[in-house]
Amino acid sequence: MYSDQYKAATPAHIKVLIANLRNRREAEENWKSFEVIVQANLSWIVDDFSSRWLVSICDTYADYGSQTSRRNALLISLFINMMRLSDSLYEDKDIRLERIQQIKTGWPPFYSEMHALHIDQQDTLLNLMKRLTRALQDDDVLHPIFLALLRRAKANDNLLQRFMKHSANPDWVFPENALEIADQYGVK
Repeated sequence: MYSDQYKAATPAHIKVLIANLRNRREAEENWKSFEVIVQANLSWIVDDFSSRWLVSICDTYADYGSQTSRRNALLISLFINMMRLSDSLYEDKDIRLERIQQIKTGWPPFYSEMHALHIDQQDTLLNLMKRLTRALQDDDVLHPIFLALLRRAKANDNLLQRFMKHSANPDWVFPENALEIADQYGVK
């Protein structure tokens, strides 16, 4: 389906295309090459590219893809960058035990009827993952990238891993099989 020139693409070539597209250089030609190269090499891209570069691929789709791809890519980029933001501002990875107890026993308020997630009783992250799965599942390029980014995040010390560690329901924290899990009301 793809010519050998696209299958022979290197990570460096893809990174140059991303840089060119970010700087709006020969955008139409570079986008066509980029899109075909990513599709032709998705398997090794997902396996070998760092999370940083997978997000850059999403950002490029958000800038140049179809309307659906733009939305999907923006969802992924927003998700990962909000996690980065929360971890960037997290001053002490040793969470204060009194704060953990507060969010295990209730919903401390933030602002305007927004509250902390109850560590043990929330199904917000499960339901959000259901929505993300429904939005992304038909996207043959961006869904595998999202799953790779999610697996990497959950395998490292960050907001998701810490939340899972303290939760009575760690399987409700952005599970890959979200559509198969009932929420706290029994709804799949």
